Amino acid sequence: MIFRTSAWARLVTDRRDLDPGFRAHLIEFAIPQQLAYRRLMRRFNGEPIGVECVTTSGDRWAFVLPDVSRPEKWRIQYFDESGFSGHGSYDTLVDAVEDMIQSGYRKIDAGALDRLALTVRWAQGVKRSAIMQRHAEGLIDWKTAMDLLTVVQQESVQVAA
Repeated sequence: MIFRTSAWARLVTDRRDLDPGFRAHLIEFAIPQQLAYRRLMRRFNGEPIGVECVTTSGDRWAFVLPDVSRPEKWRIQYFDESGFSGHGSYDTLVDAVEDMIQSGYRKIDAGALDRLALTVRWAQGVKRSAIMQRHAEGLIDWKTAMDLLTVVQQESVQVAA
């Protein structure tokens, strides 16, 4: 099976007259994304579900999974050393994988989530996120949230000492 990003597919099928320099620029920009996309999709037979990918900086990760909050949709879940940091929802698996690749998550780093989830930094990040979620839901006021975050920070200082 041939795996192509939408940008690469347009470049190889669009026969409009483009300035050669501009076309070369588009190709130069699209090649790294195309290679990473093809590598990921081939390795996992077009279904890289749950496969962690890392940015070139090595400090942010993402993976694609079914979006449980939106049936028949797909999600990119982002995380770093301090826990989950966001997500995006997509209509198709292909759309999600392509956006993850375009966003710079191009190197497979299998097991990253399991490795990070065992760290103190991750545990503290999860605690901070839970506090902020409680505040966002109106379960605690701002002062209480800040007091609880201070306790988490003090715990992290004690662990580091």
